[in-house]
Amino acid sequence: MTKILLVDDYKELHESIKLIINPIYEVLSAFNGKEALEKLVENPDVKVIFTDYNMPIMDGWEFYQELKKNPEYEEFSKIPIIAIGDFFPKQKKDFNDSIEKSIRCSEMEKIIKKYSK
Repeated sequence: MTKILLVDDYKELHESIKLIINPIYEVLSAFNGKEALEKLVENPDVKVIFTDYNMPIMDGWEFYQELKKNPEYEEFSKIPIIAIGDFFPKQKKDFNDSIEKSIRCSEMEKIIKKYSK
């Protein structure tokens, strides 16, 4: 089963996504960038990461920077990272893809299929 990592501080989003796509994909949850880094270390076989921007402790952009630039996380630096919601245009272009905050699961599934091959 393909593992995806959902990084967002909105708990209800995690619950909704898991209900809809969990039978097909294993959804790992992290509520900030720091938790996301820990989840990656525990689950190195994650295929796609979806991250929000505004989160406590470590936001989506800080998470992205840490993952791409810290040698400690080099093995994860090739995992596609999908921006959720409102990143600044300059930041958004650095991500592999983006999805609007009112996430449609069909769109999310299309992105997962695109990047998990």
